[in-house]
Amino acid sequence: MKKIFFSFFFFLFSFFCFAQSPYENAGTKSNLFTRFDLSPRVSALGGTFAAIANDENSLLYNPAGLSKSRLSGVAFNHTQWFLDIRAENLLFLYKLKSDFGMGIGISYMGMPNIQETDETGLPTSDEINVSSSIIQLGLGYKIFHGVMIGIGFKHFNDNLAGFSASGFALDAGILFETIYRGLNFGFAVQNIADKMKYDYYNEKIPMNFRAGVAYKIPMQELRFAFDLVKSIDQDYQYNLGIEYVEKDYVVLRIGNQAMAEKLFTPTFGLGVNVKNKYLVDYTLINHESFGLTHRAGVTFRFNLPPLIQNRKPGLNRYTTKVVMAPRGLRYEIKNKKMIIKWQSIPGAKYNVYAKSEKDGPWQKINTKPLFSAEMEFKRPKLKTKYYLTVTTVINNIESAFENEIEIKIHE
Repeated sequence: MKKIFFSFFFFLFSFFCFAQSPYENAGTKSNLFTRFDLSPRVSALGGTFAAIANDENSLLYNPAGLSKSRLSGVAFNHTQWFLDIRAENLLFLYKLKSDFGMGIGISYMGMPNIQETDETGLPTSDEINVSSSIIQLGLGYKIFHGVMIGIGFKHFNDNLAGFSASGFALDAGILFETIYRGLNFGFAVQNIADKMKYDYYNEKIPMNFRAGVAYKIPMQELRFAFDLVKSIDQDYQYNLGIEYVEKDYVVLRIGNQAMAEKLFTPTFGLGVNVKNKYLVDYTLINHESFGLTHRAGVTFRFNLPPLIQNRKPGLNRYTTKVVMAPRGLRYEIKNKKMIIKWQSIPGAKYNVYAKSEKDGPWQKINTKPLFSAEMEFKRPKLKTKYYLTVTTVINNIESAFENEIEIKIHE
């Protein structure tokens, strides 16, 4: 599986590098910064995130995903664009409860001051400044299992060579986790707003519509995602992204954005994850007309407040109410393999325990917490009997031991 993926990854890399086509931005609305890809992770995935939406970047693409994220976190992203244009972005995600998340974002785009000249081309004593900024607040809520909704508020400000304007906009999104594990759908509307006034002129905000599908292969760290994006001043845009995690700490990403006049705008990304706490992401985008652009970001993830974080798992009434053990524990035997499965809980990790005697001590058999709601191992060859159970881990709180099953091997 790994060899196939790496071969596919480098094939796409070679293909995209030599299959460029010119790109002309047809945007005719104001404050185009509102749809700029600020996140290194999302830009490496070709701008696909409507159905993935599982971290602080949800604030920028689908606020419903703020309730799906497992941990709180803060991220700082930097973009070095063409013509010395730079963009900075600070994102903060806080999980208030397991089904409720809040995000805050501050973004800025600017460029060096431009020397003003008179009619003859001689420099004057003035300089021209061009910049844009956005402040965002988003809320995500899981209304019931597998369905999340979100809403976002943003205040933006434009400064275009002395002409300034500001305004407010609204984002809204919904996220579905289907009964097919790993398959999600997401929908979002961005920049619902009135016109912005520049001096004597009123300009519309570029409202965006996003519809996406994402699929993570069960038991594999490989995800595919596709977004259909439509802005009021552009043709349909088709975004494709692939994300692969190698050994839990190296992430490879590749994406592409396609429109009628530009079939290929390839993106390539590399991420490093240290203990799921410190993350570093880098993205390279090759615009034929503008050259290479770079995006880099660092993220720090943290848990809930100490009052909740330090409670011992499974020992008090409060903890067992917050984190429940998974239901539907079962097993099946296929050829020489045994597979244990259970009902998935959004935003949870799992530990599997075994014991050989009914009253014996439990021993954990997985070395790292599991993200998938199943575990596969070799089938014992001898006649034996033992017991298995699974616990849920959310924000470092582990559920009590319950719902055990008895397994008998007859041969």
